Amino acid sequence: MPNAVVLLKGVNVGGRQMLSMKEAKRWMVDVGYKGVSSYLNSGNILFELSREPDLEEKRLQDLFKEKSGILLTLYVLTKDEVERIVNESPFDEVSEPDNTKRVIHYFSYSVGDETVWEVYKDLDGDIDYYLKGRLVYAYYKKGVGRSKVRNDKIKRLMKHDNTARNWNTVISLYKLLRP
Repeated sequence: MPNAVVLLKGVNVGGRQMLSMKEAKRWMVDVGYKGVSSYLNSGNILFELSREPDLEEKRLQDLFKEKSGILLTLYVLTKDEVERIVNESPFDEVSEPDNTKRVIHYFSYSVGDETVWEVYKDLDGDIDYYLKGRLVYAYYKKGVGRSKVRNDKIKRLMKHDNTARNWNTVISLYKLLRP
């Protein structure tokens, strides 16, 4: 049974970094991963984690680079981490029930309040955000597509990559990882 998920950044979004999830799953199985399945076609692969997530990130990054030629930014989250993301969510404080406007930005390090403020300060109330260690929970009041904040701006200002998932995807991954 899967106990982790690898989040691939920017895969199969907007016609860029195209990667067949069927192929990616096969590559993982071929090198010994167990319980491999994917959710959606945008880079969410569940699997059985047998080592530390940091070691797995490097191994998977090397595997995908070797097989596809694409150097991907990716993050491995354990079942416990996904559960914590859901359980510590501040989104119940937001009155709008549209989960497509709720987004998690996941970083590999803890981001500081000042850094996050630099990204969101000029938005005139367009986004409510909550910082929790390596996560920024963001609520895009006008919708993600209408926001002035894009991942390229976040990366430039924070000087580090991240990947984002909408709340519906986070909840689905959470349910798929539960026994």
